[in-house]
Amino acid sequence: MVVMKQRVRAVLMPGLLFAALLSGCDGTGTHPAVASAAAGSATEGAALYERHCAGCHGADGRGIDERYPGLQFDQEAWADSGQIIRRVIGGSHRQMVGPAMPDHGFLGNESLAAVLTHIRNAFGPGGDPVRMEDVGSARLDLVAGFHDRAAAEESAAGPLVGLQRPAGRWQPPPMSPAAYATAQRHYEQFCTGCHGVFRTGTAGNPLHPQWMRELGTEYLRQVIGFGTARGMPTWLDAEGLTPEDVHDLALFLQHPLPPPATFDMAAIRDSWQLHRPLADRPGEPAHEHALNDMFVVALHDPGAVLIIDGASREPIVQIAVEGPPHRISASASGRYLQVVSRNGMVTLIDLYAAVPQRVASVRVGLEARSLGAARYPDQPVLLAAADWPPQFVLLDGDTLEPLQRLDSQPADTADDPEAMETSVGDIVASPRHPEFAALLRGTGAIRLLGQSPPMSVATLAAEPTLRAGSLTSDGRYLLLPTDTRVLVVLDLEQRHVVAEQPLPFAGGGSGVVYEHGNHGPVWVTGSLVSDVLAVVGVDPAGASPWTVIEEIEGPAPGSLFLATHGKSPHLWVDSPLADVGHASREVAVYRRDALGEGYRSLPIAGWADIEDGPQRVLQPTYSADGSEVWLLVWNTQDAESAIVIVDDASLTPVEVLRWPELITPMRLYSVAALVAAAAPVVKQAAAQREPDAAWIAGSTLYGHHCAACHGLYGEGDGPMSPALPVVLKDLRYLSERNEGEFPRDYVRAIIDGRSMREAHGRSGMPVWGDFFGRGEVAPEQAEASIEVLLRFLESLQR
Repeated sequence: MVVMKQRVRAVLMPGLLFAALLSGCDGTGTHPAVASAAAGSATEGAALYERHCAGCHGADGRGIDERYPGLQFDQEAWADSGQIIRRVIGGSHRQMVGPAMPDHGFLGNESLAAVLTHIRNAFGPGGDPVRMEDVGSARLDLVAGFHDRAAAEESAAGPLVGLQRPAGRWQPPPMSPAAYATAQRHYEQFCTGCHGVFRTGTAGNPLHPQWMRELGTEYLRQVIGFGTARGMPTWLDAEGLTPEDVHDLALFLQHPLPPPATFDMAAIRDSWQLHRPLADRPGEPAHEHALNDMFVVALHDPGAVLIIDGASREPIVQIAVEGPPHRISASASGRYLQVVSRNGMVTLIDLYAAVPQRVASVRVGLEARSLGAARYPDQPVLLAAADWPPQFVLLDGDTLEPLQRLDSQPADTADDPEAMETSVGDIVASPRHPEFAALLRGTGAIRLLGQSPPMSVATLAAEPTLRAGSLTSDGRYLLLPTDTRVLVVLDLEQRHVVAEQPLPFAGGGSGVVYEHGNHGPVWVTGSLVSDVLAVVGVDPAGASPWTVIEEIEGPAPGSLFLATHGKSPHLWVDSPLADVGHASREVAVYRRDALGEGYRSLPIAGWADIEDGPQRVLQPTYSADGSEVWLLVWNTQDAESAIVIVDDASLTPVEVLRWPELITPMRLYSVAALVAAAAPVVKQAAAQREPDAAWIAGSTLYGHHCAACHGLYGEGDGPMSPALPVVLKDLRYLSERNEGEFPRDYVRAIIDGRSMREAHGRSGMPVWGDFFGRGEVAPEQAEASIEVLLRFLESLQR
């Protein structure tokens, strides 16, 4: 039965580490500044409240818009201050009717005591200051799970140092230079991907030295060594870290930030490993698994990907990628998977091998999240982006050999190290030009980067809070939601922003594009902070392109992924970040051509039959033929996870997959869908053909001899054009200026130049007929060179 659920007034719980891991942002939405006042003082408490609390609860503590509660707790509430302390440390996820309370456990004990004392005295009945010992005790209760406090204390070799005021709290604990250097290397290798080079927190909590000193060495040793149920991996022995290594890391975190590490081209090349040369790889699949039936799961804590045979429902192999995998893509041939891990490692996996295997790897920086593969078959290259150092790295698509490094940060951030940690939100390979579009979050810059070294660079300006988006079906327009209720539309063919239209919510997801039975081409997306789905018309020739056609009630805030298929009547919407009822454990299914009729909620986690853990359901993924939908049931590392397979026609469960290897699964992909997303999308003019040997030869000649003046795409904007005595014409409109026919003979005569020496000699146009026919080269060779140039120029016509 289809049901229309009442809209619930709630937002996601941004404090959940799971939410941050999936969304790629920190739990608070801002990077907390260092408190400059003395710990425990009224000044510090007020400053901390303004930074971390006033945005939701108001400067006067009375709440905002009836959605965020006031903080006027009475004397009776403060009598059990431990409950209030635990709510602030661990977040309040079920207690409130309104929005969830983020966890603020990243703040140290003294800082939390100061801000709670401020709340008690400024908005409540007043009273004794909240003691840091009480905060530390409540924190220990949470770590111990409220059931084995004595064992937790014993495992820490006595009471946690964080329970008392550390001696000399403004001085970091002593470390030998060798231990410090080793700990710094371990932090860069294992920690930057989640906590950031500057320790400001990305997918993990901020780790400011002052707060780390307040927590104490033994507490840090516990968390680093044994992890937490909310997503912190167990590092002791899991990655070869010894107890001494864990101890040194705990000390290192209490020291001031060292100068940010560099990772230049020499370091990138040193990290490059070709595990299996091209000559040793099979020319065709050396196994009986169908590539289109394969599924790939990103396993966060193990730092690996799991490849599954969709036909047999059995794992094929688990492949280590040396860090938490963040994004997976495929080559257009379907042969290779490309994986970028949060610690900057890029891994190339060959699916043709008898058992799929890692054939190459390279590290492009200390933390990274973005990777794009070129969609032009003659240019097998990848572009990776590191958040630190802020740089792009162009890689060979078959070997991952580094080809070029390019800074990504804006030039005006040179004196602001934290601003220099530029976050590249997404990299999209243009199907229309041999270039990548890279979104620089926080700057509003969209970089257009050429796919051949040396990379050409162009910059477009847009709204600063860009999020990853979707391409229209023809590959021309890129739809980018933002955190400010704006949809940015980028025309990849004309290479400019064509629209910035309002959206009904902030924090939109990448959504899905499909052909709606009534509205035509549409883009449908949900949001992290709203229970509304937006339906946007994406036909540029329509009456109101890029505008919201419908607003549909969704299951809950916290949606990440939507899915549909050309052979399916359904649209699937997850809500893994929801904190309302069972929404995070279910999935909503709509009739995609009748979204306003409501949705049917499927109890995916219930079908998985798992006893423990949060069991968050995410990423509905279609099989290649559209008959089945696979969904992840995510759980913490100490609980069981699963994959539930549902029949798309009957919306009934088909099978539940559970294996010991399925630990903290964060992404699920169909290889067929990855390959479809990588395939070239070419809109050819009538006279154009698919790229062939002549086109490739012509594009190479053009790049070597013409692009410096005429520009990479024939627009007349090459680097030499300002110095020329004439204004160059846009070569893309030669056919348009000739009544739709490409003027082949006229263009041939201009390129050759031998019959037009006087006219073009003075303008600086070389006589290419002489150049191509110089020396002992036969005249027919000059003619052949001109002919392939004509082939390429014809392909540029609009």
